Amino acid sequence: MKLNNTIAALVGFFILGLSACNAVKENFGGGVDMSQQDQVNKVPGIIAKKIQPEEQLLEIDFDFKNSQSFTQEAKAVEVVKADGLKAITISLNTEDSIGSKSKEAFAWYKDMVRYAKPLSQFDFSKIGQHVNEAIQQIDGNVYEYAGLGNYTLKVGKGGISHEFDIQITKKGESSKQNGRMITTNYYELNFEVTPEGKLINKSK
Repeated sequence: MKLNNTIAALVGFFILGLSACNAVKENFGGGVDMSQQDQVNKVPGIIAKKIQPEEQLLEIDFDFKNSQSFTQEAKAVEVVKADGLKAITISLNTEDSIGSKSKEAFAWYKDMVRYAKPLSQFDFSKIGQHVNEAIQQIDGNVYEYAGLGNYTLKVGKGGISHEFDIQITKKGESSKQNGRMITTNYYELNFEVTPEGKLINKSK
């Protein structure tokens, strides 16, 4: 388990709220709450509007970037295509394409082209279940669930796997104030879902 340090809030501007050990959090800002399967179910349709059905994909990566709070709400999704190793980013709020870039500089993507799959073979149907089952593995006597660090579906030799990080805070470990900023320590638990559907806690 890795210790991290994040700037959580501006004093007088934003109040950081951490949930206890449960998956249900209020859905702010129009993204996709990854613990709520009915919301996750909308994602393949959003992606399908921006690619061709026959296009081969290498990776689908959810973006949780939020500089002032923990969250489990994905704001955007990056889709990496095998053809030209081009990645496009799609907003999960507006459903617009909001960026593109090349992945040609990364050897992993080049190696995985032979395992590329169409969108129809990427399984989104149990993402909410995976997230909630991972949250249940947190030691509630010591830690509190805070949010998700990432969630990625990626191809490989054995099929398509899922990788994601759960962010947690330690009970009794207070935030520190430096001027107008509050700094909060957090920890990450790393999980993998194998192509066969088995959830593995890689932090153990």
